[in-house]
Amino acid sequence: MSQSATLYLVSKEIFEKAQGNPKDFDVMNDCLSYASLENMHEGLRYILSRNQPREIRKLVDKLFNPSTFISPIDFSNLKKSEDFAEIDLQEYEEMIFYVAPPVVSEINVYLEKLDDAFLKENFHPIEMSQEDIYPWSWGDSDFQRLVETFRKLKNVVKEAVADENYIFVCIG
Repeated sequence: MSQSATLYLVSKEIFEKAQGNPKDFDVMNDCLSYASLENMHEGLRYILSRNQPREIRKLVDKLFNPSTFISPIDFSNLKKSEDFAEIDLQEYEEMIFYVAPPVVSEINVYLEKLDDAFLKENFHPIEMSQEDIYPWSWGDSDFQRLVETFRKLKNVVKEAVADENYIFVCIG
């Protein structure tokens, strides 16, 4: 089984619905569109961050590993480690990680500056394999798939910006 990152575009209205009650949110029925970045998301994350200033690395991280989330768990009432231990695992699974429109816009500005030449310049399969970047074994033959995934990423981010949509991020 392979790992992928799926980015779901969600309107402000649907975002507010999910915020109100995450259990009522159905990602496949409530999203406007989505893009799956099969096997390539960690490679893209690595390349998009490689040799970049700290601010850009943090921005890329906000897309692939957002810290903002909607949850049925009220974390403000959890004080001790025992409180966390009592949470049902399913409630953790119901957490929805997202990127808000202002951050999506910043990500878009960065991505729009990049092209296939940038990918080629920063694609180092031996280095990526040595760094244990998923899927852990990179070769020159992976470059074209990486380019296709990059274009898909750029398109979904650009689409989100056009209508000020949120992006819900699911990695698994």
